[in-house]
Amino acid sequence: MRQLLPFVLSFSLLQPTSPAPLSDRTATLVSPSWIASVERSIVLVTYEEHLCTGFVVDAARGWVLTARHCIEEEVPVFVEHVPSTIVAVSPVFALLSIPLMERPPLDLRKDRIPVGESVVSFGYGYGWMQVVQRHIASWKDGDIFLDAPVAPGMSGGPIVDLAGKVVGLNQAVDPNRTLTQACGVDEMRDFLKSVR
Repeated sequence: MRQLLPFVLSFSLLQPTSPAPLSDRTATLVSPSWIASVERSIVLVTYEEHLCTGFVVDAARGWVLTARHCIEEEVPVFVEHVPSTIVAVSPVFALLSIPLMERPPLDLRKDRIPVGESVVSFGYGYGWMQVVQRHIASWKDGDIFLDAPVAPGMSGGPIVDLAGKVVGLNQAVDPNRTLTQACGVDEMRDFLKSVR
């Protein structure tokens, strides 16, 4: 299998280009109000000059889930420009906490999404709030593979089904920029259970 690369956006790489618009097909599947309801749970995660995405998993505790490569334990990590505390890390995930979290959490889907279903990924692609991309999902060894690359800066952001439930977390992009690898919901659930 080809090597997949984490897709963290460096501020120094930002280019003055606009994010791609939603496709016509996506517009028929989701409404602006549906997109807005998911976006409320998406947060910006930064350290030094690097930019990623995370999403709220427990508002009462101020918990935000992101990808492990989106943080450095030795340097300050910020969520929405607020200093965060690192609650737990694994080789794949990082759980952060900030006080006074007023955004709603996203729920995890209880089962794997079937191969071939449409999913939508959210994040701070290219440094904009928000980039929304539609994909077709497939599975291999518990990971989700998406049929197109996510934009730079979307690492750590959620992939949701059309009911707004999280089915994966953006993790890495093929160096040829032909697909995205994402962590599946089972692995996310196991990580969060181990912390709680």
